[in-house]
Amino acid sequence: MDWSLGLRAAELALAGGVVWAGLPELWWHYLGQGVIRRGPAEGGALALTFDDGPDPRYTPQILDLLAAHGARATFFVVGRKVRAHPKLVQRMVAEGHEVGNHTFSHRHAWWTPPQRVRSEIEEGERAIEEVAGQKPRYFRPPWGGFNLLSGLVALRRYQVVLWSCEVRDWAAGTTSRRLAEEVLSRAEAGEIVDLHDSGGAPGAAARTVEALRLILPGLAARGLRSVTLSELLPGGKCR
Repeated sequence: MDWSLGLRAAELALAGGVVWAGLPELWWHYLGQGVIRRGPAEGGALALTFDDGPDPRYTPQILDLLAAHGARATFFVVGRKVRAHPKLVQRMVAEGHEVGNHTFSHRHAWWTPPQRVRSEIEEGERAIEEVAGQKPRYFRPPWGGFNLLSGLVALRRYQVVLWSCEVRDWAAGTTSRRLAEEVLSRAEAGEIVDLHDSGGAPGAAARTVEALRLILPGLAARGLRSVTLSELLPGGKCR
């Protein structure tokens, strides 16, 4: 065996991985180049956003809580779940919330083959448009992850939104009160808060619902209101 050929192949594979995933992740996710992380600090508003739904058990509870407190939010939905639960997405829109694209099947960009990248984004958009009657303006990649192609495609079609406040509500080993305390301790005008109405560790979405019961009145007590991304960010309505 020619070990030099094997070493050269490994070097090329590593270089390819850096170009495909490493540098795009650094540039867009960590350095935030060309993506939105927060809104203006004026106006007393922030944006609660919910990823990975819609979920037939937890999304209705979140919608009920938002309605009870006169709050609006943005839901980054997964296309296959949109098609499975269309009435939940229609309810979001009817109640003044915004719907963003979170791809069709929630694959991490690092593990999505090049031939599938574009269709993941476009099929997610198509599902939203068919059910909600409007094209999403905003896109959030699953796990906030990028590869070279996904970043280029997404930035050409959307405003790509990550977050300024992430409390890892999807993880095990936390409580609803701790989640609420962390959000409220960091809450200020312009924040984009990343929460989840589906998925994660067992019981995670239920904890998010309970945390929201504390978060919403806590925001009001601080003079903050939750609005959609289109209301928070310059540029206005969905296209």
